[in-house]
Amino acid sequence: MGFSQGQMQSLFEKRVFEVGGTAMKFLGGVVMAVVLLATIAQAQKSTVLSPTGRVTGSVYDRNLAYIPSKVVAECNGKKFEAEIGANAYYSLDLPPGICRMSALPRDGYGQWFYKATRASIEIKPDEEQKLNFYPTIRIVSVALVVTKNGLRSPATMNPPQADIAFSISQKSRADALLQFAERSIEGTFSTYTKCILTFGNTTVIADTMLVDLNFSTFKLTGHLIVDANGKITKGTKGTVKNIDGNLVVSVR
Repeated sequence: MGFSQGQMQSLFEKRVFEVGGTAMKFLGGVVMAVVLLATIAQAQKSTVLSPTGRVTGSVYDRNLAYIPSKVVAECNGKKFEAEIGANAYYSLDLPPGICRMSALPRDGYGQWFYKATRASIEIKPDEEQKLNFYPTIRIVSVALVVTKNGLRSPATMNPPQADIAFSISQKSRADALLQFAERSIEGTFSTYTKCILTFGNTTVIADTMLVDLNFSTFKLTGHLIVDANGKITKGTKGTVKNIDGNLVVSVR
């Protein structure tokens, strides 16, 4: 059967249209698949959480008995909270960076202890640190005073402990915090009593600290407790030295 030139042209155009339509359908399917995969990838990316660092520990008095408390961490403008209850410990997963943490005694313990505030701590991703708190007791000498009008409320420190915050070094983003009840100055030295020094995940508690005003050396005496990343050491004398921007503690 023969075809005229017009019929041949018509058949050719029809075949091209059919092939082109199939190609367009195929390309359309490819585009749809690419868009779908990109959407899934974006959704997966949005649900991937940034790595965090974990901080665990407890809140103790000077006899190392735990105090029911609420622990608060402030990191990059956000607050994270954990409760210390019957299990005596807390655990917080925090974003990397500098965080300032505090512990607020609760369940009636707030009338006996002040809020404990620490120096800032650096949170590193996928790293666990142990951080204990030691709130200052409000009682100075006596628990109750009997008067002709009955029992009087416990005596409290007046004013509460003062704070001094200072930078460990110009290279460090973290700082150190010295809390104390009383201070006297003589020459180039300051003597602090009933004091707590915190830096990083270390806490130093001493009856007396003799401190160089340049914060290069601390001499510790009296009832002494050092808590470094949860490892507790007791003694009666010790030193804290600033070595190249790092505070190093020794106890004997």
